[in-house]
Amino acid sequence: MGGELFERIVAEEYLMEDDAVDYVRQILEALQFMHERHIVHLDLKPENILCVSMDSNDIKLVDFGLARNLDSDEDVKSSFGTPDFVAPEVIRMKTCVNC
Repeated sequence: MGGELFERIVAEEYLMEDDAVDYVRQILEALQFMHERHIVHLDLKPENILCVSMDSNDIKLVDFGLARNLDSDEDVKSSFGTPDFVAPEVIRMKTCVNC
């Protein structure tokens, strides 16, 4: 394995724009894949994004310990997650940003 994406960026001391675009694209594709299947990660943070190998920009999302399968008729209310990465509206237990 290539280690955490966060550690790779820190070690290189910079991130090229093309690489950042590629990483964000892969993360969004992974989230889209999960959300189409009604699965939410609930602990997405830099340490849970791993590089597939040392010489590749391919990444994987890991640590699905807090992931949940959602019923499409239910509002999501959860206090799970890593505190430093939880949005304020989640802490306030709101179901939407503009509530």
